Amino acid sequence: MELDADFDGGSITLVEQDGPASFVLSLRPDNAADLRQWFAFRLRGAAGTRVRLSLVDAGSARYRRGFQDYRAWVSADGERWAPVTTHFDGTALTLLHTPRADEVRYACFPLYDGARREALMARVRDSAHLGALTLGPSVMGRSVDAIVGGSPRGPLVWIVARQHPGETVAEWVIEGFVERLLAARDGATQALLERVRLVIVPCMNPDGATVGNHRTNGAGVDLNRAWLEPDRERSPEVAHVREHLEEEGVDLFLDVHGDETIPYAFLAGCEGNPGYSPAMAQAEAELRARFAAENPEFRTEGGYPLEDPGTADLSLAANWVAERFGCPAITLELPMKHRIEGGELRWGPVRARAFGANLVTVLAGFSERWS
Repeated sequence: MELDADFDGGSITLVEQDGPASFVLSLRPDNAADLRQWFAFRLRGAAGTRVRLSLVDAGSARYRRGFQDYRAWVSADGERWAPVTTHFDGTALTLLHTPRADEVRYACFPLYDGARREALMARVRDSAHLGALTLGPSVMGRSVDAIVGGSPRGPLVWIVARQHPGETVAEWVIEGFVERLLAARDGATQALLERVRLVIVPCMNPDGATVGNHRTNGAGVDLNRAWLEPDRERSPEVAHVREHLEEEGVDLFLDVHGDETIPYAFLAGCEGNPGYSPAMAQAEAELRARFAAENPEFRTEGGYPLEDPGTADLSLAANWVAERFGCPAITLELPMKHRIEGGELRWGPVRARAFGANLVTVLAGFSERWS
């Protein structure tokens, strides 16, 4: 048997193989920051054999509670993912599995790699009603790309995802959203594209995604703490998006994330901003109601504690955008657990893509305020 992480998004440290089908592993930190959570690795030559894979330092992960009531994922083809029997004792995270294929990949949450992203972008470039735009280079020289479409003179809706590269769930949602935009236009898709102009950034952090980071970019910067004063050398990804926002403006901003510990989807608003207004509160309430109407895994209550007025951290994307432009700006948090609260739904790429497709309906309804 062979175990490695030498692929796009891979991250693990092999400590030792302590038995014929047993491996001792360690979480590898982000490439330029001492943050541990994400893992993804490949196992070859184990088809038909019960294997034991122990991540012995999972208790030192940044969000260790995320491993409680949690299952890791496995795939032989990168398309179909299944949960793995997983145990967490507070220190070690142990995966028990019998692979059916000679080569499989295990991951903290199903991988979304650069090849899959480029395949989606290729479909966008071939589309008659969507287009692609390069915003600028990342720290390591990769392109930060955007998808654009809709009415050239309509209100501008920005959607960004995967500032934190280990939150791959966010990009699965974006794929579902874009696929519905690309498909034969149904009523909601047509209404949305007729009413608004869309700018979608599927992956804000291509470096972190490629090298297998959980939280930071190639320079060790948490991009969602860099919006107040982005450094063009260390956080150019944020600087590029900010420059386009300053040039073009924004009427609604949606920042898509994954949450390791909370087992349902929810919105975080900007109630702590100094400039928070009744209009922003009304827009947030409407969006919560529309998300809940379309998605059984969405909760209108719960999530993060509300911030006191004037205490918001303006280095966060949504907070900075709301304060700078006076528009609704929200953070959409998605679960990274196998089952959501109550156990009634399995949450993985299939449901995430469906959630993304439903986002078209949510935004089409919300855009009626501009018609």
